[in-house]
Amino acid sequence: MADSTSPLQSFVPLPPESENKIKKTFKLFKDSWRALSRGQKSQLVIVLALVLGLPAILGGVYTVKLFAPRAETPITSPVSPPTTPTPSPQPTTIPDPNPVILNASLPVGYKGKFYQVSISANISNLKTQVTLSATGFPTMIKQNDCYVSGGTSGTTTRTFSCTYSGTPATVGTYSIKITAKASTGVVVTKNLPLQILKP
Repeated sequence: MADSTSPLQSFVPLPPESENKIKKTFKLFKDSWRALSRGQKSQLVIVLALVLGLPAILGGVYTVKLFAPRAETPITSPVSPPTTPTPSPQPTTIPDPNPVILNASLPVGYKGKFYQVSISANISNLKTQVTLSATGFPTMIKQNDCYVSGGTSGTTTRTFSCTYSGTPATVGTYSIKITAKASTGVVVTKNLPLQILKP
């Protein structure tokens, strides 16, 4: 005669009290499940699925993160700094080696009255000397003193001047030729009219 006991009972015999508790618990769960509405059953299924399936889902995510290949860092070529354009050299100002006569006109003189005028010339090269002279003045007007000004610290030019003075004896218009001769050999001239009138 075959044994009616299950294989589980042959290895793990259950006492009658435990079997009754299991049956009561299952019946209670079954009755409680039937008492739930359809919406409550759906919510309970979702909660159970999340509770039971979340560890598996999270484990898979972490597994993917751990074994996902790392993105290689792109090798970038070093960026060269922007080049600053080299400023073009500014042309240096070369001093004018030629003297410049400053007189634009001569003052009017009167017959029999004392007359005086100063003629001047500038030079930008401080190492150059200038000799001044004037011809064509009426009788009695002669060259007197000559002097130099400028050429000290902070100046770039020197001025050479000479005075001509005297008492003219005749009336008329005279052509005065002013000559500025530099020590470099350059000669500059200018012609200016001089009127001697009656007093």
